Amino acid sequence: MIIKNADVYTQDNVFVKGDVVVDNGTFTKVLEAPDYVDNEVVDATGLKMIPGLVDIHFHGCKGADMCDGTKEALDIISRYEASVGVTSICPATMTIAKEELVEVMKNAGEYSYNGGAHLVGINMEGPFISPQKKGAQAAENIMHCNYEYFCELQKAAHDLIKIVDIAPEEPGAMNFIDKVKDNVVVSIAHTAADYDTAMEAIQHGVTHATHLYNAMPPMNHRKPGVIGAVRDSYQCHAELICDGVHIHPSVIRATFAMLGAGRIILIIDSMRATGLEDGEYTLGGQPVVVKGNLATLHDGTIAGSATNLMDCLRYVVKKAGISLETAVMCATENPAKEIGIYDKVGSISVGKQADFVLIDEELNIKRVYIDGKEKDNIIYSPCKGKVVPITEVSDPTFSEKVLGDGFAVIPSEGKIYAPADGEISMVFDTLHAVTMTTSQGTELLIHIGLDTVTLKGEPFISHVSGGQQVKKGDLLLEADLEKIKSAGLDTITPVLICNTDDYNKINLIKEGEVSIDDEVLKIS
Repeated sequence: MIIKNADVYTQDNVFVKGDVVVDNGTFTKVLEAPDYVDNEVVDATGLKMIPGLVDIHFHGCKGADMCDGTKEALDIISRYEASVGVTSICPATMTIAKEELVEVMKNAGEYSYNGGAHLVGINMEGPFISPQKKGAQAAENIMHCNYEYFCELQKAAHDLIKIVDIAPEEPGAMNFIDKVKDNVVVSIAHTAADYDTAMEAIQHGVTHATHLYNAMPPMNHRKPGVIGAVRDSYQCHAELICDGVHIHPSVIRATFAMLGAGRIILIIDSMRATGLEDGEYTLGGQPVVVKGNLATLHDGTIAGSATNLMDCLRYVVKKAGISLETAVMCATENPAKEIGIYDKVGSISVGKQADFVLIDEELNIKRVYIDGKEKDNIIYSPCKGKVVPITEVSDPTFSEKVLGDGFAVIPSEGKIYAPADGEISMVFDTLHAVTMTTSQGTELLIHIGLDTVTLKGEPFISHVSGGQQVKKGDLLLEADLEKIKSAGLDTITPVLICNTDDYNKINLIKEGEVSIDDEVLKIS
């Protein structure tokens, strides 16, 4: 495969226009003219080619959590992460019961790759933390550093634990650092430590700070605390949650100036509500309320985020004023180096895995590749309702004549949402329909009703226009079901149909009852 005319993000952390050759899942030529003709050519004119993102601190997404301890949860997590440009994941555990955590580690250690992002490590966040700064961690499961227990967990995980978090002021912490520092990254986290204690821990072998500023004492001109210790220790790297909630843009800028880009790792610390609607969920067994990007316990304590790493990258560029080149480094190269996988991923370099993302000038994802293969093109349900073959709806004639076979969702409410990221092509007011092209090039028809074409005006409302960029979950169309029924029209059916060229590639993932967060079609 040849990717032509891309603005390629190089190992020198700059964009250079040129071509990249991928063969057998690895980069074989970067910014060199290919010496053979390849039938598969991707024209990336006008697009930027960046390494696949590396996410080393998040808990879950799409209703699944690392601590669910199931293969199904890891499948969901890896697929979602891939859909937002993350190609390598190192999800975090929580402070849960001892026996549960062993099972979670065992599940991850035995997990076999099933598509999506690669599981490359585990971030062990707890239970070796401070009760004073537990945040959303469960107090009853907090314990002092225990080397034997850690070894049990690492064995269960098949040595997949890459980062272990500790509060250095707690009994036994310094001795624990001495024992594990050569085999795992030790991070200061959820700590009430002062400057001197943090510096002592760093001298013993700590090289990482978990979500700097959060769950630790603030920096004061007389009491610099953990933040001051990290600043003074050039071997120590810091995570930043840049979701628009945890850290003010001014502090983001100040931190880049204070530490330098080479010591900063962008993270999201997301929980299972990421990619879902606002509502109540759980994190580490505790109830969490999610509204927008903000996730909180019932007492108001921030409980992680509900965003993804690509959104955080966009935020630091567009809101905090950090250069795109720097932001990409902090979401790819830096985290890959931190957990020891930079020899395989984290840059577009000859010999490395061909994990990369094509983005446009507005930093919208256009394509994601893992091991040189484009990730599955997933189409979500546009509404709550029931998925059926289009032949089972009451009047499929119109759609059969225009577009052929497909699938439909019989809605239980009148709000119709974008089933994928993409661009609205046209809006047909008389048909109460829109056509859109997804970010991966699949053409969809989404319309309300097969026998409602003669019902004009209300009760239909369009919320988009031609040429408009939309995100998955954006409101497209709206209808008043009661008004439709009162007009004697019983059928109101949003229809998702891929264009003719894609019919033989359609795979129906789910039939029956669905919500807007359920995957319905996979385009292979």
